[in-house]
Amino acid sequence: MPPIPPDVVRVNVNWDLGLGEIAVNSLHFRLQHNTANTVDWANDMTQRFADLARDGLAAAWGQLGSHFTSNTKLRDCTAYHLNTDGLTIDKRTALPPSGGLAGTAESNALPMEVATVLSLYGYAPGQYDPLGARKRGRIYLPPFAVSKVDGFGFLANPNALLTACQVWFNYMHNRVMSDDDAVQDRARCVILSRRFGEVNDVAQLRVDNLFDVQKRRQNAYPVAAVAGALTGQGP
Repeated sequence: MPPIPPDVVRVNVNWDLGLGEIAVNSLHFRLQHNTANTVDWANDMTQRFADLARDGLAAAWGQLGSHFTSNTKLRDCTAYHLNTDGLTIDKRTALPPSGGLAGTAESNALPMEVATVLSLYGYAPGQYDPLGARKRGRIYLPPFAVSKVDGFGFLANPNALLTACQVWFNYMHNRVMSDDDAVQDRARCVILSRRFGEVNDVAQLRVDNLFDVQKRRQNAYPVAAVAGALTGQGP
């Protein structure tokens, strides 16, 4: 597998779904670095990327949080500064802001396996790009409240979800990551292609009204299983 570009960061947004279940959304960023800046990855910069994802969610939570019930909470955002082989060099974690980030919808949640897909594009989705396969990504958002489902089983208002996600990603994408305003490093949210060893800036977000199914990475909820023996039917 080819090496990935330098100064790439993976941020895992870790959700607590209640009852021991978690969901993980992985985002990637590149640091657009001004060579006049000194970057201290181990003590400072990695932490800034963890804070970036957390602060972006906080900025969007008034809209995004209304899609989840109170059982869904932000657990933390953990940033991994990656080497060119994809292994972690530095790791830092940002905890939720004071008061936490919990869903605000007053209804029951969909099953934990049901997710809504947020697609990330490095080009306009309706246009042809010969390299499009390496410029697409997706994350599976935790299950929404049942109040977000219309009478036909579809997401009732995908436009509201898109607007909320735009607030989140606009906050993160292109944020100044350096202290000196005259010498600005910036965060760029990207799609990482391990196959081709490249990153492409996220240009557009896409959601639709169809729900998807995602197997959670951790399944700690105890299963209530029953079994029964068959009765023989003679010799």
